Amino acid sequence: VWPPHAEETTLMLVSADSPLRRVRNDIPVTTVFFLDGCRYAIEMTDLAFRRLEATIAAFDSRPDALGPQIVCAISDAWVIVDSVHRLRELVQHFPGLKKREPEVQIFLRSTKELDDLRNFVQHFRTEITRFAERRMPLWGTLSWSHADGEPTTHTIIPGTFYSDVGVASCVFDSQEGRFTEQMVLHAGPRRVELVEVFTAVKRFFAWFEEWCKATHSSSDARHGADAHIVFTVLRVERPAPDRTSPAEPPAPGGLVV
Repeated sequence: VWPPHAEETTLMLVSADSPLRRVRNDIPVTTVFFLDGCRYAIEMTDLAFRRLEATIAAFDSRPDALGPQIVCAISDAWVIVDSVHRLRELVQHFPGLKKREPEVQIFLRSTKELDDLRNFVQHFRTEITRFAERRMPLWGTLSWSHADGEPTTHTIIPGTFYSDVGVASCVFDSQEGRFTEQMVLHAGPRRVELVEVFTAVKRFFAWFEEWCKATHSSSDARHGADAHIVFTVLRVERPAPDRTSPAEPPAPGGLVV
């Protein structure tokens, strides 16, 4: 079914009682902001990836919605790139987090190619002319494969399908008779396997959550999070002035009371 229903895009990684969501109230505000930045980068990646899976799964069943489906798929692919790039920057400057921690190093190495992709899309104004010479779509191509039945790959090309446009796809291993990539975004100077990126985020988050539990104070007092506040303005009709009673004399100092 497409578009995906809310229950199909439920966030799975950060639980309701996670220390990233229920932050202890004795942690410095700067660290709280780093925690919020990391949590939202992780949750945005989580949501975008699950929504992307639901979108590409519906391509064959909704040919009438091709245009909106491509917009949704490409949008979520780039949300993943941007969110993981932001997470990488926060992790490298997180207060008290050692950059030489094995899990930190594994995460940074396994996602380093996203920096080039994100920088490319942030600098369209200077990259378009050079990239046009390669005859590839500006927003790149998104490809995915599945092994149900005959090995099959799909590729979507956002934007104008101009003459001699170059199209990338998933890599096929002819000896093993299968595609070696599951979901690939190819744009600018890089191609990234988004399933591997999401797997790296999940692995890092599992470690990072435990690190937060062990590192921060044992205080049980915690802040709330993700509030929704509603204010309603009620109109109150003022009574009409009584024109029959004489006007009150001015109070001392010229004020009318």
